[in-house]
Amino acid sequence: MYDVAMHELEASRVLGQGKVMISVQDLQPQSFLILRMRTQHVIGARSHLEILRFLESKFSDDIELICKSYSGFRRIGGDGNCYYRAIAFGLMEQLVVDNSREHFLTLRDVFEQIVYPPDSEEAVAHAELLDCMIAAVQGHMWLTTEQLQVSFLSRSNNIDLALVRVCR
Repeated sequence: MYDVAMHELEASRVLGQGKVMISVQDLQPQSFLILRMRTQHVIGARSHLEILRFLESKFSDDIELICKSYSGFRRIGGDGNCYYRAIAFGLMEQLVVDNSREHFLTLRDVFEQIVYPPDSEEAVAHAELLDCMIAAVQGHMWLTTEQLQVSFLSRSNNIDLALVRVCR
C-alpha cells in the first residue's frame, strides 16, 4: 500500500469495480488506483516514485531506473517561485535525510551574505530563516523531513519566502 496523503487525492477510481473511491479505507485487496495528484500547498507530501508506474505505464522502465537512485518525490505548487523552492527545499531535505546537520551552517554562512533594509519585512523573515538553520545545526529542529515540511507550511513563519528570496 502506498502512503499517499489524502489532500493529494483529487479523484481516484478503483479499476474493475467502476465505483468512485471516497477514502483509502474503501480499497479492497487487489485494487488498483488511478490517482490524479495535486498539492494544495507550496510543498506537497512525500510520495513513492513507484506510484507513477500506475499513472503512465509506458514510462515504467524509466521509472524503474529512477527508483534505483531516488526514493520519492514531492509536488511543488506552481506559484512562480516553484523552481527556487524545489531546489532549495530539496537540498535542505537531503541534509536532514543524510543527518548532515553541520552543512546547515555552511548554507547559513552563504545566506547570511544577503542583506535587506533594516527592520523590513524581508529582513525579519531572513533573520528567522538564519535562526532556524542554527537551531537545525544544534539539533533543536528539523530532525525529520516531516518537521522540515511542517515548518515551511506554517503560516506563523516566513521562512518559505525567505528561502526563495535568497535563492533568487
